[in-house]
Amino acid sequence: MNYLCISRSKSRLMRVFLFIFFLLSTHKLSAQALLNKNKSDNSKLELSLFDSYSLSEEKFLVPNISFVEFDTREKLIVYGRGGTGIIAYSKRGTAQTKIGNIGRGPFEYTDVGAMNLIGETIFVWDSDQLKLVKYSTKGKKILELNRFKWAVKDFSVIGNDIYFYNSGNIRDLNYIERYDIGNNKYKEKYGERSQEDIFLGMEQESGGLVSENEFVYYIGPGELSITRLNRKSQEEEIFKIEDKEFKVPEIKDARAIVGKGVNEINKTLMRSSYVRNLFLLENYVIIMGQIGEAKYNSKYKVYTAEEKKIRFYILDKTSMSLLDTFTFSNASNRKIQDFLWTATKRELVLISPYDFESDSSLPPGDSAYKVHFFQIIKK
Repeated sequence: MNYLCISRSKSRLMRVFLFIFFLLSTHKLSAQALLNKNKSDNSKLELSLFDSYSLSEEKFLVPNISFVEFDTREKLIVYGRGGTGIIAYSKRGTAQTKIGNIGRGPFEYTDVGAMNLIGETIFVWDSDQLKLVKYSTKGKKILELNRFKWAVKDFSVIGNDIYFYNSGNIRDLNYIERYDIGNNKYKEKYGERSQEDIFLGMEQESGGLVSENEFVYYIGPGELSITRLNRKSQEEEIFKIEDKEFKVPEIKDARAIVGKGVNEINKTLMRSSYVRNLFLLENYVIIMGQIGEAKYNSKYKVYTAEEKKIRFYILDKTSMSLLDTFTFSNASNRKIQDFLWTATKRELVLISPYDFESDSSLPPGDSAYKVHFFQIIKK
């Protein structure tokens, strides 16, 4: 770790740290390999599958799962586009409770963009109607806030505060904005988005925001640079990771690329690495990145993404030092896998419509989604 600088920004103390990542080995984890104990890239950690179960569809069908939030390993909520809406699960995925209804009336939603599960309450962000709805895990309607002006990619609720991850206001270069629920108004803003962040933020799964007690962690999609905000002192600490395989093309004007149309957008996206998500576990902070460059198929005149890889950067939660990484292919037999990664407080979680325990190259069948739990073990 190299200490870089201490500076003040808007009266907030900011510290910057740098970690250099050297890939010493070339472990590439496939879906099949995930069934075993897998060494990390530098062989300091193992990723071990230790539990799994299927999600019941006895009462409600749950196709095309887009978002998942866990309370415990046995309690979670899911939202699937094109299905019956938000479903709360308990008893290891066997019991289903429907939360709210799809529609444009009070306490209804049309397009869920993010969710927060906190104890016995669920906060739901409707990207279409720009409103936040609060339910109990039994489906009781509690609160609706609808005075928002632009879209957000994610949010985190801590007490009477909501920290929003900005995605819709392209002219606002701040990442995070604090919203006071009691006074129903915005407060401080944090972070600074680059043009690369703004462009890569068009990806549905990009960047990340998590929180725990007095700390809020956030990261943009265009750089391996995570900020830890102390809510009380307002001190911001920035932890940077340098990885030669994480490559982002320079973007001077995100709106100019968008204005050139779909082909130019896809071309730039296929060339770029980006941060896909951020997870907070009991002992770790985990950055989920996508690295590699897509290949251009001149015959069909399309970019193919089977060369892209997923890389998890595992940081110690206390020191924020980089411990190691896991890297694996996002494809099997040249077919992109439809996996959704998330986390509980103690495990990384993989949810998939594929029964990859038998053959991950096959398309999803009639079986329900399966939830897989992975422990990170120090060697």
